[in-house]
Amino acid sequence: MKFENNFNYRQPRYHRFSEYAGICRNIGETRLKHLTITTGKLTDTVYNVGRLVAIAIHITSGHKVVVGGSRGREVVLEQGGDIANVYTGHPDINNDHPFKPWDIVATLKDNVVVKSQNDPVLHILNNQGYPTTYYNTNNIGIFHQYSLAFNTSGQLCIGCSRAKGRTTNEAKLYEVNISGF
Repeated sequence: MKFENNFNYRQPRYHRFSEYAGICRNIGETRLKHLTITTGKLTDTVYNVGRLVAIAIHITSGHKVVVGGSRGREVVLEQGGDIANVYTGHPDINNDHPFKPWDIVATLKDNVVVKSQNDPVLHILNNQGYPTTYYNTNNIGIFHQYSLAFNTSGQLCIGCSRAKGRTTNEAKLYEVNISGF
Protein backbone atom coordinates (compact mmCIF):
# COMPACT_ATOMS: atom_id res chain seq x y z
CA MET A 1 0.00 0.00 0.00
CA LYS A 2 1.28 3.45 -0.83
CA PHE A 3 0.18 6.86 0.41
CA GLU A 4 1.44 9.95 -1.35
CA ASN A 5 0.47 13.36 -0.04
CA ASN A 6 0.09 16.14 -2.59
CA PHE A 7 -0.39 18.85 0.05
CA ASN A 8 -3.04 20.34 -2.20
CA TYR A 9 -5.54 22.59 -0.48
CA ARG A 10 -8.09 23.16 -3.25
CA GLN A 11 -11.78 22.32 -2.97
CA PRO A 12 -12.35 18.60 -3.78
CA ARG A 13 -14.70 17.45 -6.53
CA TYR A 14 -17.00 14.84 -5.04
CA HIS A 15 -18.73 11.96 -6.80
CA ARG A 16 -22.33 12.53 -7.81
CA PHE A 17 -25.04 11.07 -5.60
CA SER A 18 -26.37 7.62 -6.43
CA GLU A 19 -29.81 6.33 -5.56
CA TYR A 20 -28.26 4.90 -2.39
CA ALA A 21 -26.77 8.17 -1.18
CA GLY A 22 -29.74 8.88 1.07
CA ILE A 23 -29.32 6.26 3.81
CA CYS A 24 -29.92 7.75 7.23
CA ARG A 25 -31.12 6.86 10.71
CA ASN A 26 -33.95 8.43 12.66
CA ILE A 27 -33.05 9.06 16.27
CA GLY A 28 -34.80 6.56 18.52
CA GLU A 29 -35.36 4.01 15.73
CA THR A 30 -33.27 0.93 15.03
CA ARG A 31 -33.98 0.57 11.30
CA LEU A 32 -32.01 2.62 8.78
CA LYS A 33 -34.08 4.77 6.44
CA HIS A 34 -33.63 5.44 2.72
CA LEU A 35 -34.16 8.99 1.53
CA THR A 36 -34.77 9.08 -2.21
CA ILE A 37 -32.90 12.13 -3.43
CA THR A 38 -35.21 12.88 -6.37
CA THR A 39 -38.57 12.56 -4.54
CA GLY A 40 -37.65 13.33 -0.93
CA LYS A 41 -39.53 10.20 0.18
CA LEU A 42 -38.29 8.47 3.36
CA THR A 43 -38.78 4.69 3.55
CA ASP A 44 -37.61 1.83 5.78
CA THR A 45 -34.71 -0.37 4.66
CA VAL A 46 -33.96 -3.97 5.65
CA TYR A 47 -30.98 -2.76 7.71
CA ASN A 48 -31.54 -2.93 11.46
CA VAL A 49 -28.67 -1.54 13.54
CA GLY A 50 -30.24 -2.27 16.92
CA ARG A 51 -28.87 -0.15 19.74
CA LEU A 52 -25.84 0.95 17.70
CA VAL A 53 -25.83 4.74 17.54
CA ALA A 54 -24.76 5.36 13.94
CA ILE A 55 -22.04 8.00 13.63
CA ALA A 56 -21.13 7.33 9.98
CA ILE A 57 -22.92 5.34 7.28
CA HIS A 58 -21.52 4.39 3.89
CA ILE A 59 -22.68 2.09 1.10
CA THR A 60 -20.13 0.28 -1.03
CA SER A 61 -20.54 -0.24 -4.76
CA GLY A 62 -21.36 -3.87 -3.88
CA HIS A 63 -24.36 -2.52 -1.92
CA LYS A 64 -23.04 -3.44 1.50
CA VAL A 65 -23.84 -0.96 4.25
CA VAL A 66 -20.98 0.00 6.56
CA VAL A 67 -22.05 1.61 9.84
CA GLY A 68 -19.65 3.16 12.32
CA GLY A 69 -21.10 3.39 15.80
CA SER A 70 -20.47 5.30 18.99
CA ARG A 71 -20.01 2.08 20.97
CA GLY A 72 -16.62 1.50 19.35
CA ARG A 73 -17.45 -0.78 16.49
CA GLU A 74 -17.93 -0.76 12.76
CA VAL A 75 -20.54 -3.10 11.32
CA VAL A 76 -20.76 -4.36 7.72
CA LEU A 77 -24.27 -5.37 6.66
CA GLU A 78 -25.07 -7.53 3.64
CA GLN A 79 -27.71 -6.50 1.08
CA GLY A 80 -30.40 -8.43 2.92
CA GLY A 81 -29.56 -6.77 6.23
CA ASP A 82 -27.54 -9.65 7.76
CA ILE A 83 -24.34 -8.78 9.63
CA ALA A 84 -21.24 -9.70 7.61
CA ASN A 85 -18.71 -8.62 10.24
CA VAL A 86 -18.17 -6.43 13.29
CA TYR A 87 -14.82 -4.61 13.60
CA THR A 88 -13.84 -3.24 17.02
CA GLY A 89 -10.42 -1.82 16.24
CA HIS A 90 -6.92 -3.13 15.66
CA PRO A 91 -5.05 -4.66 18.64
CA ASP A 92 -1.82 -2.83 17.69
CA ILE A 93 -3.60 0.53 17.86
CA ASN A 94 -6.54 0.31 20.21
CA ASN A 95 -4.98 -1.16 23.35
CA ASP A 96 -4.62 2.17 25.18
CA HIS A 97 -7.72 3.91 23.84
CA PRO A 98 -10.99 2.61 22.44
CA PHE A 99 -11.82 2.44 18.75
CA LYS A 100 -14.49 5.06 17.95
CA PRO A 101 -15.37 5.23 14.25
CA TRP A 102 -15.83 8.80 13.08
CA ASP A 103 -15.95 8.66 9.29
CA ILE A 104 -16.11 5.92 6.66
CA VAL A 105 -15.46 5.80 2.90
CA ALA A 106 -15.04 2.97 0.41
CA THR A 107 -12.39 2.75 -2.30
CA LEU A 108 -13.16 1.91 -5.92
CA LYS A 109 -12.13 -1.68 -5.09
CA ASP A 110 -14.73 -1.70 -2.26
CA ASN A 111 -12.20 -1.68 0.53
CA VAL A 112 -13.28 0.41 3.49
CA VAL A 113 -11.29 3.24 5.07
CA VAL A 114 -12.32 4.12 8.63
CA LYS A 115 -11.12 7.16 10.52
CA SER A 116 -11.28 6.72 14.28
CA GLN A 117 -12.00 9.62 16.59
CA ASN A 118 -9.16 8.87 19.02
CA ASP A 119 -6.12 8.24 16.85
CA PRO A 120 -4.34 9.48 13.69
CA VAL A 121 -4.71 6.10 12.03
CA LEU A 122 -6.75 5.13 8.98
CA HIS A 123 -8.05 1.59 9.43
CA ILE A 124 -8.17 -0.22 6.07
CA LEU A 125 -10.71 -3.06 5.88
CA ASN A 126 -11.68 -5.38 3.04
CA ASN A 127 -15.23 -5.38 1.68
CA GLN A 128 -16.27 -7.90 4.36
CA GLY A 129 -15.10 -5.60 7.15
CA TYR A 130 -11.93 -7.52 8.08
CA PRO A 131 -8.76 -5.48 8.70
CA THR A 132 -6.10 -5.63 6.00
CA THR A 133 -3.77 -2.90 7.25
CA TYR A 134 -3.66 0.52 8.86
CA TYR A 135 -1.81 3.75 8.16
CA ASN A 136 -0.76 6.53 10.53
CA THR A 137 -1.21 9.77 8.59
CA ASN A 138 1.07 11.63 10.99
CA ASN A 139 3.87 9.87 9.08
CA ILE A 140 3.18 12.09 6.06
CA GLY A 141 2.44 15.28 8.00
CA ILE A 142 -1.35 15.07 8.17
CA PHE A 143 -2.61 15.85 11.67
CA HIS A 144 -6.06 16.20 13.30
CA GLN A 145 -8.04 14.29 10.66
CA TYR A 146 -11.74 15.02 10.77
CA SER A 147 -13.41 13.83 7.57
CA LEU A 148 -12.83 11.54 4.58
CA ALA A 149 -14.10 11.57 1.00
CA PHE A 150 -12.95 10.56 -2.46
CA ASN A 151 -12.87 13.08 -5.28
CA THR A 152 -13.64 12.30 -8.92
CA SER A 153 -9.93 11.77 -9.59
CA GLY A 154 -9.86 8.91 -7.08
CA GLN A 155 -7.78 10.78 -4.52
CA LEU A 156 -8.59 10.38 -0.85
CA CYS A 157 -9.51 13.78 0.58
CA ILE A 158 -8.71 14.19 4.26
CA GLY A 159 -10.23 17.18 5.98
CA CYS A 160 -8.43 18.30 9.12
CA SER A 161 -9.51 20.42 12.06
CA ARG A 162 -7.27 22.70 14.06
CA ALA A 163 -5.23 21.44 16.98
CA LYS A 164 -6.85 21.49 20.41
CA GLY A 165 -6.30 24.85 22.06
CA ARG A 166 -5.49 26.65 18.79
CA THR A 167 -7.53 29.73 17.94
CA THR A 168 -6.94 29.83 14.20
CA ASN A 169 -10.01 29.59 11.97
CA GLU A 170 -8.14 27.70 9.27
CA ALA A 171 -8.65 24.04 8.48
CA LYS A 172 -6.68 21.97 5.99
CA LEU A 173 -7.79 19.70 3.19
CA TYR A 174 -5.33 17.17 1.81
CA GLU A 175 -5.68 15.22 -1.43
CA VAL A 176 -3.80 11.96 -1.08
CA ASN A 177 -2.93 9.51 -3.87
CA ILE A 178 -3.35 5.95 -2.66
CA SER A 179 -2.59 2.67 -4.32
CA GLY A 180 -2.73 -1.00 -3.47
CA PHE A 181 -6.24 -1.13 -2.06
